[in-house]
Amino acid sequence: MKNCLRWTIVVVIVLCGTLSWGNSPEDPFKTWGEPVGGLQVAVLPLQAADQKESNPQFFIAFKNTGSKDMMLNLGTMDTDESQYHLTRVGITLSAAQGENDELEFKIPAEDKRQGNKDYLVPLPVGAKYFIRIDLAQFWCPKTMEKSLKLKPGNYTIVIAYHAGTQEMPAGVVQSQKLEFNIP
Repeated sequence: MKNCLRWTIVVVIVLCGTLSWGNSPEDPFKTWGEPVGGLQVAVLPLQAADQKESNPQFFIAFKNTGSKDMMLNLGTMDTDESQYHLTRVGITLSAAQGENDELEFKIPAEDKRQGNKDYLVPLPVGAKYFIRIDLAQFWCPKTMEKSLKLKPGNYTIVIAYHAGTQEMPAGVVQSQKLEFNIP
């Protein structure tokens, strides 16, 4: 029952997103990355009242522009579906000074256990799927920074989805470059 409810919520989100944001002039995702295998990715800043300036939040959108339904594998989830881990979503964060950092989704030690299953999302032709992320969910393996604290300045972010399912061949699908500022 719980699993059925989650899929119902996913389908409602996908359909509502498609109906409300479709290709209309109000579509907040005006720019998308290049399509790869019928999939496009976009990123949009989230301007939430509870957002900390040094820890920005974003929406990631996935759009099926192909001619066949597809299944996205976004990472893993606990067997009880209480925690989702976007292990197939990476971020390239660039500072104005030209420093590039590749960020990965951080998984708490207690969640690195056996029994996880794939975080699969059905994406019918023409549908969109949205995820809200927080940079606090990501870490930088290069610098070993577990907690990112962005300094004031201009930044660019690019989302990379690392595909690899039967319906979506292996490859990387990138979003557009999005510039943002930390005051």
